[in-house]
Amino acid sequence: MLRSTFYSFTTALRGLNTAQKQLDITGQNISNVGTTGYTRQRADVYSATPAGYGDKYGTIPSTLVGQGSIVGRISQCRDQFLDVRFRRECAGLGEEEAKLDSMQDLSAVFDEIEKSGLMTSFNDFISKLQSLASNANSSEFDGIARNSAATLVKQFNEYANQLSTIREEKEYNLKEVTCNAINDLMSNIAKLNESIRAVQCSGGPALELKDERNLLLDELSNYMKLDVKYTPKEVAGGIVVEDVSISMVGADGSKQPLIYNDTAATFNVKTPGDDGTDKAIVTIDNSSLPAVAAERSINNYLKTISMGNNTLQSINDALAKLYPEDTSTIPPTPALTYTGLAAKIAEIADSIGGTGGLNEQITAASAAVNTARTALNDRLKDTANPPTQTELDTLKQTLADAISAHSSLVTQKDEATKRKDLLSKYNSTATTAANNVANCDAALKSTLAAKGITATEMWTVGDYTSCYYSFTDSLGNPIKDSDGNDVTWKVGSTYTEVDRAKLQEIGMIFSDHFDAEEFASSGALKGALDMLNSKGVFDYEANEVRGIGYYESMLDTLADKLATCLNQLNDKENTAIKENLFETSDGSSVFTAKNLKIADDWLNGKYGITGTKGNQVGSGENTGQNDNILLMISTISSKLSYSTGPLPNKDANGNYLKTDAGGNTSIAANGRDSDGNYTLNGVLVSNKDMVNFKSISVTQLPNGNYEDGSGNEYVKTADNVFAYDDGSGNITAINSDGILYKGDGTSGEYQLDGATVSEDPANPGTYLDAGGNTVANGKDVEGNYTMTTTDPVTGNQTVKIVANSDGVMYKTDGSGNLSKDSNGNYILDAAESKLDYRSGSFLFKGTFGEYLSNISNVISLDVSSTSNLAANHEAILGDIQDSKEAISSVSLDEEGVNIMQFQKAYNAAARLMTALDEAVERIINQMGTVGR
Repeated sequence: MLRSTFYSFTTALRGLNTAQKQLDITGQNISNVGTTGYTRQRADVYSATPAGYGDKYGTIPSTLVGQGSIVGRISQCRDQFLDVRFRRECAGLGEEEAKLDSMQDLSAVFDEIEKSGLMTSFNDFISKLQSLASNANSSEFDGIARNSAATLVKQFNEYANQLSTIREEKEYNLKEVTCNAINDLMSNIAKLNESIRAVQCSGGPALELKDERNLLLDELSNYMKLDVKYTPKEVAGGIVVEDVSISMVGADGSKQPLIYNDTAATFNVKTPGDDGTDKAIVTIDNSSLPAVAAERSINNYLKTISMGNNTLQSINDALAKLYPEDTSTIPPTPALTYTGLAAKIAEIADSIGGTGGLNEQITAASAAVNTARTALNDRLKDTANPPTQTELDTLKQTLADAISAHSSLVTQKDEATKRKDLLSKYNSTATTAANNVANCDAALKSTLAAKGITATEMWTVGDYTSCYYSFTDSLGNPIKDSDGNDVTWKVGSTYTEVDRAKLQEIGMIFSDHFDAEEFASSGALKGALDMLNSKGVFDYEANEVRGIGYYESMLDTLADKLATCLNQLNDKENTAIKENLFETSDGSSVFTAKNLKIADDWLNGKYGITGTKGNQVGSGENTGQNDNILLMISTISSKLSYSTGPLPNKDANGNYLKTDAGGNTSIAANGRDSDGNYTLNGVLVSNKDMVNFKSISVTQLPNGNYEDGSGNEYVKTADNVFAYDDGSGNITAINSDGILYKGDGTSGEYQLDGATVSEDPANPGTYLDAGGNTVANGKDVEGNYTMTTTDPVTGNQTVKIVANSDGVMYKTDGSGNLSKDSNGNYILDAAESKLDYRSGSFLFKGTFGEYLSNISNVISLDVSSTSNLAANHEAILGDIQDSKEAISSVSLDEEGVNIMQFQKAYNAAARLMTALDEAVERIINQMGTVGR
């Protein structure tokens, strides 16, 4: 059976088109062989289905042949699974590289091999002390030792300054480079999303734009772990666009939205250097995403309501012309509106088909016509008694009247039916419009109600084009604009197009945000924050990440230990003047590497290094005992224990916190004074060891004195000292905040809320507890109170720590041994602290030199381990990149083969076209010519 003449021509033509398109794509691939980020393209070809059974010359189904090939679309050779793996590995590499960058800078500071640093200065200071020990009380050798100590102090200061510089550089990089780069990347991705959707709406694939977007996504994935989702969405007529949702993935797998189509979040940074925060804070403001979503949905509601109101008004206007107001009735009948359409349609339907309606009337009229026609015909047929002309005229008139009545009724029915159809059309349109208005009105009110806002629709009666919304807040108060006018949104002849500012005007505040450090998404951003904020064991919640703060704290601990021990050893204790070798440049009581300096009095020669604390033998500059100097050398060279000390819980702004039994956290202190005490708005809370200061509640009197709850008056006795004498010689002294002094307040020392020791006035150098018992008879090099006992048999001495340097005693167990917490620290015998804190962690035990070497070793190990992790990530990333390139990159060899293949396909299709042309020529011009 013959087929359609041009059936195979279509197949050949499609073959030509397919080969041509594939050659075009091959050319595009070759042209972009060196283009960064370009993804190899391909034609998605499918076989056209055979002709259907409706063909005039169709054949049997089992021998149906397809109609060639069709290029469905042009797509990219890309594996999304490899994209996910690549981007997640990028995040891991980015985090380790960010850490490594800071660690290498830190390593350069503590490099004691390539340069002369602290270790050299330590050794030189010990050497100078040894020289001084051989020349005790020599001002010359004391000056030499002082100069060496000054060099050591400058080295501490220099190290601290170098660490501060590293911190400042990293803060600047985070704020001005990293986060700006992230914001730019996300903004560009959002713009590309918009461009891609615009191209897709016109039916294009936007492949080159997708390549650009993928490049930016790969770059963004270096900073954080991403989750990218593409959701196809049909917009109209089979046109499909992609909804793109990009989220940040946290350490626990949770997700926070960053980009949705053309809207992106914003990264904001605060740093200690620029903003005075306690640490670097990166806040991601993604409120624009719900804000834009709300804008679009609300604008859609307002537009739909406005369109619906205009539709309803136009229908009412049309109905008013059909059924205007009738003022002749009492009361007047109002004009018909869309709300009365259903009843009017039913009324018309009843007038047509109801009892006594037009249908019945037409039936009766038809019967009357038939009756009249029959009567006329019967008389005309009656030849025996022919009708008179008058009778005939009467019968004809009766028939004509019946026909006229019937015709009139049919016309009435046609008009009623047309009117009913018109009203039904109006009713359908009005019902749809009214439902849209009602649904959007309910959705709008529900959206606003979720924010505590009540919307009320207002309009002039009979005029839907005058509709608008007014608003009240959660208290029922009208919402007004900045000029004091009621805020309104039009939904009548026009509608108000709202933006975020208009939403905020009525109280819709979008404050969605999250903290990058808490979310802990792996990537360069996390690595930078870890190095800036993490202090390892020096954090309230100890961790294994040793950032810049860890090394700053380690250096400060060394400086404090050195200065405290040498000051304690140098002070003669039996003089009123503290003969300290070191002091702080900022006046605080806590030594750091940055504030450490030589004491002014030592620098000015007011005193020197104490040779002995015993009685000096002989006289002259080069005579005297040197046991104290040797003790200093021994202390510097001995193995001391280092710990972090108690660590308070702080918020991002540096406030000190306290959590009550109910789990509620509040600010318990917000500052520290020069002695390291914790204060709340300047009022003492606890000392540096978290021991509370004793206080009472007082009220200031008009005369400037203070009164306690028992009515006792505290009279001013000195600057900020107020005392109450109970008449028996017992004096209680307070400051203006109610903090209790020791004794009568003349010492300026405050009472601590715990078991403390005090010096025995009768036996200086011995110390008593509250019961008057002798509990200590000396101090160690760190100022802790100790009890030294001697075995009467062996003569061996035992030294036992009793209280810390503030005189607060340690708790003991039933055997008299000091109690320890889970970290191995002695427990102070004091009331529960007003601050949340963690007891100190052990750091190191060794000499000053060994401690410094340990810092260098730790940073070296950190650099090594981080380098190894980065190398592992890089190796894996390289393997994934190779796999990606095997699929997505352009191979000139493959494209060369494709050129030959598609060229041959094109030639073959052209040859098929020629063969078909020859066949048709044979049929038309050469078949059936025999016998002509």
